[in-house]
Amino acid sequence: MAQKEGINTPLVIVVAAVSCILLVVIVFAVQGWFQYEEQVELDAKWNDPMMADTTASDRKAEQLKNIDEKHWVDQGKGISTIPIEDAMRMVVENNGKVPWQANPQK
Repeated sequence: MAQKEGINTPLVIVVAAVSCILLVVIVFAVQGWFQYEEQVELDAKWNDPMMADTTASDRKAEQLKNIDEKHWVDQGKGISTIPIEDAMRMVVENNGKVPWQANPQK
């Protein structure tokens, strides 16, 4: 007896629909898992000072040190910095101009 050759369309549609639903569920589950693990890691970093990233605090401390101390930028050209408090005082004393603008050389 000859068998009927053809595609079982309803079965293909059901398998495709179930596969799509399963794919969406897996994507949402993996995304939720990722966000959970990321939050656990962030909580661990915030609660453990040894794991914390100190780059920003180190950089801020270095910047504060640089604006509070006098040091050479380029000693060969005679360029140096002065503490920020001294610079603000000089600007106020010269009516809002930096010293080399207040007394221009002719």
